[in-house]
Amino acid sequence: MLGAISSGRTAAKLILATALVLLWIGGCSDSGGPARRLADSCTLNSDCVTPLVCAFQRCHVACETSRDCDNGARCVASDRPFHVCQLGIESQCKVNVDCPSGQVCAVDQQCRDACTTSRDCVKGQECVTGTCADPDELTGGVLVSEGGDASVATGRPCSFNSDCPSGLMCRSRICAPECHSTSDCAPGLSCDNSRCVVPLECAAGDAGSDPRAGGPCLYSSQCPVPLACVNGYCSCECLGAQDCAPGFACVASRCQAVVGGANSVEIGPNGGTVTSSDGKLSMNIPPGAIDDSIVFAVKAATAWPAGAVGTVYEVEPSGTRFAKPATIKLSYAGLDLGARSATGLFVGTATGASWQSLGTAVNDAHAQTVASTTSHLSVFGLVFFGSAASADAGTGGSSVPDASSGGGNERDGASESGTATACRPACSATAACVQGVCVEPDVDAQTGCVGSIVQPPLSPAALGFPANGLVLWVRADRGVYKDDKDGVCAWKDQSGNAVVLRPGAVRPTWEGDGIASKPVIHFRDLSDLLSTGSVLGIGATSARTFIAVDALVKPDGRFHPILQGQGNSAGAYIGIDANTWQTAGNLEGAFITDNSYDTALATTTSPRLHLLVTPPLVPGTALPGTTQYRVNGAAQSLTLRSGSNQVEDFSGANFTAIGDVSSTSSTGVTGEAVIAEALIYDHALTAQEIFSVEASLKASYAVK
Repeated sequence: MLGAISSGRTAAKLILATALVLLWIGGCSDSGGPARRLADSCTLNSDCVTPLVCAFQRCHVACETSRDCDNGARCVASDRPFHVCQLGIESQCKVNVDCPSGQVCAVDQQCRDACTTSRDCVKGQECVTGTCADPDELTGGVLVSEGGDASVATGRPCSFNSDCPSGLMCRSRICAPECHSTSDCAPGLSCDNSRCVVPLECAAGDAGSDPRAGGPCLYSSQCPVPLACVNGYCSCECLGAQDCAPGFACVASRCQAVVGGANSVEIGPNGGTVTSSDGKLSMNIPPGAIDDSIVFAVKAATAWPAGAVGTVYEVEPSGTRFAKPATIKLSYAGLDLGARSATGLFVGTATGASWQSLGTAVNDAHAQTVASTTSHLSVFGLVFFGSAASADAGTGGSSVPDASSGGGNERDGASESGTATACRPACSATAACVQGVCVEPDVDAQTGCVGSIVQPPLSPAALGFPANGLVLWVRADRGVYKDDKDGVCAWKDQSGNAVVLRPGAVRPTWEGDGIASKPVIHFRDLSDLLSTGSVLGIGATSARTFIAVDALVKPDGRFHPILQGQGNSAGAYIGIDANTWQTAGNLEGAFITDNSYDTALATTTSPRLHLLVTPPLVPGTALPGTTQYRVNGAAQSLTLRSGSNQVEDFSGANFTAIGDVSSTSSTGVTGEAVIAEALIYDHALTAQEIFSVEASLKASYAVK
């Protein structure tokens, strides 16, 4: 059924239009055949009564805007080089295939032209949720959903599955159902909510509404608790005891150690030791590390990242955290290390698709063991990292040799003992040869700190990020230098600009299982921000773009995932700002040169993707101006809470910080949050660049 007649369309126009149609009916075809009327089938324009035209194989009224159409009909693009008034039989839909070619089924179950911006639409129409609509069709600026498949925005243009609402995937650059029944899916998968997924036979609600449930995976850390990676999909680890290793029982769809089972031991607040069945792993849990008795067990891991040496172990119950670090010791006796020296071995923990060093290692050459400490249980293995550890167990171990001192990093590959292990092929001009491995020089990360595994450089383009103007890029899975308590003492930039962020008086904490099971850095103190004493070369009046993936721990505390400004100034700062100065309370916001702004979006502890684009910072310019503030891909309106609403002088700015905790919110609550990734550009990103960055980060961190 067509929509109601617009109030702007007069009765006189209807009378005129009726007269025109009567004239058309009396016309004749240029082809000499019987005249074809409105909605009749056709092949050529000449098949239709003049002045009708042929589109979508039916005769239509040509139009420039919807005002040219009668009875509330919509002017749409056609499969010909002209626009036509949509026929009633062409307007209704449930799914995309119900619509003519080039159109999609919108949220109101109407066939509409697809769009990215309003420039893609017929004159006078607006692009709303990826489809074109006349202003008088909107309610509160949006199309009203009519339910069914269209209620999940089938037909929205897309580049990645993450651009589509839950239940849809990106097919031929359009959000569409992956399936309508199980027969549409590959063997072993079933159709659930229009997606092909692994049938979950676990108890209802086992993984909640997490979109990763039933999805593809390589490692269990990529699955929502309590699911595990089974045969490449996030599914139940077990349905019965027969699915678990000896000494484990199936409890709540997970294999858990049982008292008296093989390789298991019950440990309480007084501490104790758990050992693997082959004796190659032992973990000593000190007194006071846990509050209650827990059954611990060690089993061989079922999946882990490449690069491990020897057996990889999982210590259960996975995810358990300790109030005091536990000591884990792994044996390398009998392992084939090839040409590498055992002094390069570290204990690593699996985080997603990579290994992260636990930090300072104690290598006992006589016992052939490597020991380190951990604050949580996970998957552990021996890994060659980029530098060598001390082989003297009696000294308590040492950190990775400092490149600035030359210890262990000689260009010819000579170790401190004088034994040379040449690198083949030879290292680059900037790298050093350490125990036969080429290593880029470490940053001076303070005493007792060890860097993460040496990994190939990141490619912005490969991840959908523009490379031009990227002045800072930090990720919690790379470039993190930390002590044996996971305190972060340096965070190395991945943009290629050699920036190193360092903490204040207090070190924030690295955590291996944070947003989307990926590492994060936890900020909880007024002095634990990570910063550098510059604004990264960005001009004082230049626009800039801040991007951060973070999650608040305290939704009522003030927190800046990214902040630039002038230290000790009254307000010369720019930042993404939860619970900004004089906030109305528990709202996302932004701070721009002594101007604080609230949005209408409430803060939450769920992970969010924040993007702030400032206007050129010319003093005296009116704000917000061209400011863009977006959360999870949606634009937010800014409401001034304090300030002149004009750009203030920013020429004295002298620092850039990641993870700034503040207690100056209206509530007085000190902020606390975790950050997984942050980027800064020295200019305003374009709409297409913003779309690409947001799509990539939302997919990477399962941000909805």
